[in-house]
Amino acid sequence: MPENENENKLDRIAAGVNAWHQSKYNIFAPIPGTNQFVGINLLHGTCATYSKAELYLLSEVEFLHEGHPVMERFVRDGFAVNYDELQALDCIGKLSTTAPNSICIGISPTMGCNFDCPYCFLEHWNSRMTEEVQDDVIGLAERMLDASNVKQLRIRWFGGEPLLAPDIIESLSKRLMKLAEERGAEYKAWMYTNGYLLTQEIADMLGECKVDRLVITVDGLEKTHNATRPLAGGGPTFERIISNLRDLKLPFRVDVRQNLHAENIAESGELRKLVEDIAEESGNRLNFVRMTVKFSNIVRSAPDVKRLTDEEYLKLDTERIAEDFGPSTGIYCDAGNIWSVGVNSEGRLFRCWEKQDDKKYSFGSAKTWNPRNPIRTADQPDLFTAFINNAVSTDKKECRECRWLPLCLGTCPFYRMETGEKCIPWKDNSDEYVLAVYRVMLKRAKEKEEKDEQGLERGNC
Repeated sequence: MPENENENKLDRIAAGVNAWHQSKYNIFAPIPGTNQFVGINLLHGTCATYSKAELYLLSEVEFLHEGHPVMERFVRDGFAVNYDELQALDCIGKLSTTAPNSICIGISPTMGCNFDCPYCFLEHWNSRMTEEVQDDVIGLAERMLDASNVKQLRIRWFGGEPLLAPDIIESLSKRLMKLAEERGAEYKAWMYTNGYLLTQEIADMLGECKVDRLVITVDGLEKTHNATRPLAGGGPTFERIISNLRDLKLPFRVDVRQNLHAENIAESGELRKLVEDIAEESGNRLNFVRMTVKFSNIVRSAPDVKRLTDEEYLKLDTERIAEDFGPSTGIYCDAGNIWSVGVNSEGRLFRCWEKQDDKKYSFGSAKTWNPRNPIRTADQPDLFTAFINNAVSTDKKECRECRWLPLCLGTCPFYRMETGEKCIPWKDNSDEYVLAVYRVMLKRAKEKEEKDEQGLERGNC
């Protein structure tokens, strides 16, 4: 850009050329059975109800005086702004790639697994993290804490099946907790496990190691679950997992997750009831959640895992994404944050923890990578920079002009690098998404009201 053009741009910014205008990231839907509309703002993560008259005033906001009574609400809700939101989104994303709110290390003590699930996106092999690699993980955590100076260390146990190596989990946890204490940092951990190997002794150990949440998948009722989550070599797993959830005293929350596909969706209601009954009977903190089986190529050829129809997927994923509604972080996932890494049992580092079974996606090693000099200490610097640069909002013109950009950010960075951007499925069904968010917000507001006996302010949801 010529120097005089750059100066003119700065002059325009300094002069405050962006007057108040309606946010480009507002989306509205009529509330059935009422004369009201609900609106969400995808950049700010706000939700509010408006009358038809208020919507008209919002459409004319650039002509309203700043002292108009409704202006305060429009601005507070983020529906009226006086700055370039696209530039703000880019800035938020760039800050999020390096902002050290916490250190997160995903650790796979083994890449082996005792299950043989047909939709699994990982290849498994028998392995155990050696003592040398464990030392490297501790060294990595030290470097990340020292370079970031944050006061929270988060550990995500993954695999493979992590409970095939409980001794490694216990040993590493004690060392990591000691490290966090020495650095004055809070320590938190959670785990993805199939739950089959859980015992009271292991549960107690995990509690002592500050694991506060487990994610355990139960795919449906007994027959359905056993068809898609059998033991490696064959054999049922349902009753063992259910018994563990019911009979053990679990010192952590368990998210019991159902991976939805065409063969098990009809059992969701019964499965939820079963989980709720077990929670009430046992006193364990069990939370039922649902996810959709979608990206795994294996699904296409697995006889027991038929994909959902487009209509089913749209409805379920709309509801799931609505649960996570909030301010845009400007970054798609942790793969784009340098303070979040995955390390497999061999000590290889990955930006995307779902790719840790494939060495070609490893950018470095736990032994040598240093966040103080992240490029030059990476074995494959291009893999490191590609994920960081593709985690923020896309440069594609069509996407940058889309009102959904703060939510999708061009979709998964790995997917974008491999095959290009893919539009979110509810883009052309905005009313359903907005109303799904509205229902989530009403539910949260009711829970808050019941807790503190305070009502909502008029019009806010």
